[in-house]
Amino acid sequence: MRIVYLLLLTLLVISCNDDDVNEECIEDCVTFQGKISSGLNSMDPVEDAELSFEWNSPGIISNSRIIATGLSDSDGSYTFTFSPQDGELLEGKFKLFSKKNDFWKSSKTHQEIVEIDGNYDLSVHMPSKSQLKLLLKDFDPIHETDVFSVIPYFEDYGSETRDVIRLYDNEQQQRNPVFDIDDSPFNILELESEGVGDQYTYFSVLKIKNSVRTEYIDSIYISSGEKGIYESTF
Repeated sequence: MRIVYLLLLTLLVISCNDDDVNEECIEDCVTFQGKISSGLNSMDPVEDAELSFEWNSPGIISNSRIIATGLSDSDGSYTFTFSPQDGELLEGKFKLFSKKNDFWKSSKTHQEIVEIDGNYDLSVHMPSKSQLKLLLKDFDPIHETDVFSVIPYFEDYGSETRDVIRLYDNEQQQRNPVFDIDDSPFNILELESEGVGDQYTYFSVLKIKNSVRTEYIDSIYISSGEKGIYESTF
């Protein structure tokens, strides 16, 4: 057991080695550039987003290398030029992580083949934060097939947002907004969460009542830093 622990610790140390972060490229260079943006249709540049550009190997025990770090420019742009290490062009993936206060953490993986002297775009959508309140009303199930479900989600424009919308009740207990015959009836249930700002929040709504199924997508627009309220009645 001790040998296994030491092996895992060694792998962790290797994977976290950052001696070559932001190393100047002299030859056999590859360039990644793009923009960090937010808002509807990802049109609003995000300045001073903290960036980490990494290579990750495949496999259960994934080795990784931080290639470059920095901040996005005033127009949301960045450029990282580096020399790939042995094997990095043959396997694994290059990935850009971004974060900033009052924004959701986000990332994006480059899925295509990378070649020496290549120039590649890797842009990330990073939603700003807002507040979301969900008001669910008049849930009183009678039939065993009755269902009331209101699931919030948002468009990430091809990026990989590193959080999901988690809803909490007044006692700060996380709640799943899916209810059936096994759940207690309620007149009004208030659930709140961090939401996305300056873009639409969508709701996948499902109501099965007396064997009648109603299903649709709805949405509301919430400005950054503001609170949006969405109501739905069973």
